[in-house]
Amino acid sequence: MNPLLRILLVDDSRAERELILEAVRDFAPGLELRAVATPEEATRELPGFAPSLVLLDLHLGRHHGRDLLSHLRGSVGAVILTTTDNPVEAHLCQAAGALGFWIKPMKYEDFPALFRKIHELAGGCKTAGHQAGLGR
Repeated sequence: MNPLLRILLVDDSRAERELILEAVRDFAPGLELRAVATPEEATRELPGFAPSLVLLDLHLGRHHGRDLLSHLRGSVGAVILTTTDNPVEAHLCQAAGALGFWIKPMKYEDFPALFRKIHELAGGCKTAGHQAGLGR
């Protein structure tokens, strides 16, 4: 795993954030992951952290992840993590610029595949903070 990859996780579930942080420690120790709970926190983190990719929960309390996805478009790529197994929602997210759409809850053993995909998508960036330009 490229140690220069920075990932911003935006998920309002503390348990989900902790699970993903644990999975990074176990399966992708070279990946730098910063986790926040709200779109506002994500917006504040983006300029200074300059992530290669954003992992974005679709349902963020009173917010919808597609709103943040629209804000991110053109500056950094995003992969949607959601419990919504809805092909229409997946299409809407991809139309809004999502590079991928992953259904959770994921099994712990599914994380290596997710991290490989993150590496593939974010690795297409020449510098941190630029959209990978690869679809899923």
